Amino acid sequence: MVKMPDDFTVPAKGTKEVAVTSALEPTDAIRIWGLLPHTRVRGTRWKYTLEKPDGTSEVILDVPRYDFNWQTY
Repeated sequence: MVKMPDDFTVPAKGTKEVAVTSALEPTDAIRIWGLLPHTRVRGTRWKYTLEKPDGTSEVILDVPRYDFNWQTY
């Protein structure tokens, strides 16, 4: 299940650096074959962090300068 903030609203145009956090908490073991960041024109970066059951975490994809034109489908 993906958890998104209940009170998220799109801020006014020109607002900088607004983070939107979501979480996927599977109940069974999963295998990740790929990640596809997708956003609208105003999106600027993506970061996927894997939080492990032992409490450690690992960044598994970091796109610091996202370009909307990379979306091919």
